[in-house]
Amino acid sequence: MTIAHPSPPEPGRVPTYPWAEWLNGREWTLTRGRDYWDENKIMARRIRGAANNLRIPVVIDDSDSRFLRVKAMPRGD
Repeated sequence: MTIAHPSPPEPGRVPTYPWAEWLNGREWTLTRGRDYWDENKIMARRIRGAANNLRIPVVIDDSDSRFLRVKAMPRGD
């Protein structure tokens, strides 16, 4: 499956990310500089915030500074 990569943000703007895709229950490996541009801690915080807004539990592995591995747990509605 190919994901659409967001464009780098304009100076002073927060980029728009494909939260619905990234939080769809699949495991994603997001690459810094291609999928996101913030430091891992900041991006992990953004992902957790988006997941929280959608009421979706998420697990993030930020052990490698080049990547974030994201796995959202779909709700059992």
